[in-house]
Amino acid sequence: MEIYGQDPAMDSGGKEADRLVDGDQTKSVHSVSPLKVLPVPYSDLARSAKCFNNKDLICAIATAKEIYTRLLNNLQPLTRRVVPWKDHRSALCYYGMLLSNEARRRRIPNARARAAFFSRGLTASENEFGVDSWPEWMTDPEVLITHQAFLLGRNSDYYKQVFPRDTPDYLPLRWT
Repeated sequence: MEIYGQDPAMDSGGKEADRLVDGDQTKSVHSVSPLKVLPVPYSDLARSAKCFNNKDLICAIATAKEIYTRLLNNLQPLTRRVVPWKDHRSALCYYGMLLSNEARRRRIPNARARAAFFSRGLTASENEFGVDSWPEWMTDPEVLITHQAFLLGRNSDYYKQVFPRDTPDYLPLRWT
C-alpha cells in the first residue's frame, strides 16, 4: 500500500488542494512554519522527500528555503538548523528541489514556484547529474535514524507506517 500523498484534501483537487489535513484540523499551506531542523531520514534524498506527510513536506520546503536564504546572504548567527548545510549549499538546493517536486506530484499549491526557487541555486550540471559535495552525516545510519525518530515524534501514526518497526520513538537529533 502506498501511503505517500494520501491526505484526502490533497487528492480532491480544486479549492481543497490548498489545505493540509492535521488530525481533525485543516490548515492553510500558507500558515505552516519551518521545522526546527531539516530532517533527512534516508541517505537517498528522493526517498526522503517521498516519506513526508503533506504537512511535514510543506514545513520541510519552508525550512530548506529559510536555510538556503540564510546561507546565500551569509546571515549570522548560523543556527543549529543551518550549520549542517553550511558547506553544502548545492546539496541543500537539490534536496529542496526534490521536496518541491514531490509537493508538485501531490498537487500541493505553489510547488512549481518552490521548485523554481531551488533550481536557481543549482548549476546546469548539478541539476542534471546531481551534486558532488554531500554532507558526510548524510551517509551515517546512526544520524539518519535520529531524523526518523524526530519525524516519528511529530506524527507517530503516519511515520510508523513509513519507517522500520525497530525505529525508536525518540532519539536526540545528531548531525555527526
